[in-house]
Amino acid sequence: MHASRAFAASLIATGSLLIAPAWCQAPGQDRSDDRAIRCGTLLTGAGTTVMHAVWLVVRAGKIASIGKDAPPAELPVTDASDKVVMPGIVAVDSERSGAKDAEYQVTPDALAVDAFDFEQKLREELEGGVTTLYLSPGRQRLVSGQGAVIKTVGLDIVERILDENNSLRIDLGDNSVRAPRVFEPVPHPTSDDPLRPSRIQTPTSRISVLPELRALFAAATDADHAPGGEGPEQHRYDEQAMANVVAGRLPLRAGATRAYDVRRALALQKELGVTMVLEDPHHIGPVATMAAAQNVAATFRVPVRFGMANPGGEDRQEKTLAQHPDAPAKAAAAGMKIGLAPAAGVSPRDYLMAVAIAVRHGLAPAQALRAVGADAAAILGVDDRVGTLAIGKDADFLVLSGEPLAVGTMVESTWIDGREVFRRKTKAANKVLAVRCGRIHDATGRVYRNGVILAQNGRIKAVGEDLAIPYGAEVIEFEDGVMTPGFLDAFSHLGLAGDGTKVPPGQPGQRLHDAVTHDDPMFGAALAEGLTTLLVSGKDGAAVSGRIAALKTGAADHEGMVVRAVAGLRMAHDAIGPDAIKPLRDQITRGKAYAKKWSDYDKALLEWRTGKKAPPAEADKPAEPDTEQPTAVDPITGTWEAELLIRGQIRIQFTLKLKRSGTKVTGTVQMSFAGNEMPPREIQNGKFEGGKLTLEFRGMGRGNAANLEATVNGDTMTGKVSMGRMGDEDLTATRTSKEAPAASESSRQAPDKPKEDGRPTAPKIDEKLEPLRAAIEKRGAIVVKTKRGRAITDVIELLEKEEIPYVLSGIDDLLDDPTIGAGKTPPIMVGPIVVEEDEDGELRNVPAVLADRGIPIAFASGECAGTRHLPMHAAYAVRYGLSPADALAGLTLWPARAFHIDDRVGSLEKGKDADFVVFSGNPFEPSSRVLLVACNGTVVVDNRPETGGDNR
Repeated sequence: MHASRAFAASLIATGSLLIAPAWCQAPGQDRSDDRAIRCGTLLTGAGTTVMHAVWLVVRAGKIASIGKDAPPAELPVTDASDKVVMPGIVAVDSERSGAKDAEYQVTPDALAVDAFDFEQKLREELEGGVTTLYLSPGRQRLVSGQGAVIKTVGLDIVERILDENNSLRIDLGDNSVRAPRVFEPVPHPTSDDPLRPSRIQTPTSRISVLPELRALFAAATDADHAPGGEGPEQHRYDEQAMANVVAGRLPLRAGATRAYDVRRALALQKELGVTMVLEDPHHIGPVATMAAAQNVAATFRVPVRFGMANPGGEDRQEKTLAQHPDAPAKAAAAGMKIGLAPAAGVSPRDYLMAVAIAVRHGLAPAQALRAVGADAAAILGVDDRVGTLAIGKDADFLVLSGEPLAVGTMVESTWIDGREVFRRKTKAANKVLAVRCGRIHDATGRVYRNGVILAQNGRIKAVGEDLAIPYGAEVIEFEDGVMTPGFLDAFSHLGLAGDGTKVPPGQPGQRLHDAVTHDDPMFGAALAEGLTTLLVSGKDGAAVSGRIAALKTGAADHEGMVVRAVAGLRMAHDAIGPDAIKPLRDQITRGKAYAKKWSDYDKALLEWRTGKKAPPAEADKPAEPDTEQPTAVDPITGTWEAELLIRGQIRIQFTLKLKRSGTKVTGTVQMSFAGNEMPPREIQNGKFEGGKLTLEFRGMGRGNAANLEATVNGDTMTGKVSMGRMGDEDLTATRTSKEAPAASESSRQAPDKPKEDGRPTAPKIDEKLEPLRAAIEKRGAIVVKTKRGRAITDVIELLEKEEIPYVLSGIDDLLDDPTIGAGKTPPIMVGPIVVEEDEDGELRNVPAVLADRGIPIAFASGECAGTRHLPMHAAYAVRYGLSPADALAGLTLWPARAFHIDDRVGSLEKGKDADFVVFSGNPFEPSSRVLLVACNGTVVVDNRPETGGDNR
């Protein structure tokens, strides 16, 4: 018995059996070897056999049966009905042995298994699906030693070792002539036996390598059975391994990269008549046919280090051998049996991706799977145990998330001897939703066949044709489905009425986003028809009518509902005559003056923050009497002020009144917005330690916790405030006072109180002018209802001159006379009446007339519950001649652009909100059904038959 196996046996005999560590067992996993696996797809490892909907039954660590018949009821079941099951990967090469070359050139009795640490945890191998592993001896000598084959996990050492004397490794490349000189001193030198200089080891030139190997094998099989080699007795080697090669009991593994090295290896193989495996013969192309004729196999380490630097070629004189990723394909094409492994340095967790790279360079997929299955096991001589899934073989298999060579496929679990030894954990947070459809219309004109959309964290991560789906994604398939962006209603009252409440008249000062609740039950009907965004406003009335808010219908919370709190203002103008436009112009003038106040404030605040505007000189402040000795400056105590801009919409004045005692910080947090101050929040937990300030306090909203983390540099505090559902915002605060707050001091401060440090004072918010300001700052649009030709002309001339975004509605005369617009093409709101009949009974398709003139249209219902029918109004326009592409744009991208919310919604593009609808057919066919609706990346309507209908 060899020393390593004898050592393992002694451990068992003494009761020191090495048990698999706890990490090898999945939590709660039954340790019994008996189990049934329900397989969606099963690959046997032969490269050609694919089975579907079969049972794999395991008993006592072996495969008991594979077939359609249901297993015995008492067996525990592992469900892989939507997965792919394949044999565990047989790794034909690795660096895991830890074996190092001795200084001597020939060491055939060196064993890789002796250098291997059986207690190391091969986590990366298990994560990559490697169940059987070749351990290599050293690689830097002419004869390095013997490799071994082991299982990556096992209950004891003996059971893990499949073959401890797997092959004898020789080298015919550059390494064979690089052995160092050896110094062999005598223990007691004398004049008769003096110290000699270090000895040169042969061969020293490439031409001598083959003759040297011939001589070594000849010496191993002659009548002299004394130890081989030169030098002291303790450094000579046992020739038995080389004799076993010649006798056919031990394969020969030859390192040979260049073509002429391969030729010499084949010459040696032919002379000795031995079983040979070539290791990394990347230049095998010219001699592959010869190698195949001699039944010589080969192992290849795929020479691509994906995700890492791949140096080489920078210097034309570089002596590094060029690698050829297509070498495995050439060898297989010639009829050679091949095995594959990743390049040195590539993590085994990416083993299957390395195999896919070989396919990329010409290897057939079936051959590639054999190269880590049946053929790999045959090369290592362990195909009676592993490499394929067949009755009686070891129950070593993998459960994959998809096709083995797909880029997004991951090993979900690894099983060895019928036991689950690895299970991949997925994080629920940041999970990807992947929806595949027959067609995806992105509303910009692109159509993706067999399209895939990926959504993560509420946004679109990618959209395109045949996209790779990341591991762990929730995948929804619609083979014949048609996807569009979520629809927009450019004018809706939904959310403003219900339970006996009528729709209120529109007012510019209405804070609609506060009045509407995200879970309004009336949203459901509109959402079920694919309407995910509404431009909500009250009923039209006066010349200056209602504020517009852009809101979602399928949001999970209030924050997710608000696309734009202020998206514009609805107005009316139909007067004609001298200077009839004056009332509208006056409103615009007021709005511009208000917007300029805020623009000037933003500019002054920026100058103050960047130091371009100097604060008042210290000499202007009264000097304090110096009655005490100087003390260390307290970096925290005092009043700190900042301004936050939440999601680019809500300005919050932020005042901290802090007092430090040691590392503890107490005080209050004061927040005010829109001219309203909130009650001071007591700091619940405050600390200043190691230069870092942390505060916890109650935020905005009931039960909404907030916290602050910042660093302090003088009188400037920089960091981040977490406002719960309102998100995280960067904070820059300035200390305006170094006095500690009094215990009874109120933290309320008038918003217009002058700041001692010169900080500019924000203008007072005028809610009635906020909608005009939004349009002027191009964060929204003015909707002007106007019918008469002269009034339409006046509106267009005024708003074009002022460069204010606007949308028209009404426009009766413009339909009859296209010259009224003077060549301008502002967006025009249409609906719900889209097809009109004139006095002669002729039909006029209003959206089609406008779209044909190059005018963007925006479909609008102008209703409450009737909002749900807007897509059918668009379909009706398509029935009478509107282009389906224009109809889709009028429900999506065109209104989004008109109201400047196209950075969020309106099209299916990377980075935008993941709002989309899947139809059973053409979206404008009345018979097409809505199969699925997603809002903010979450499925909110699911009408798939397998889900039982609407799961909102």
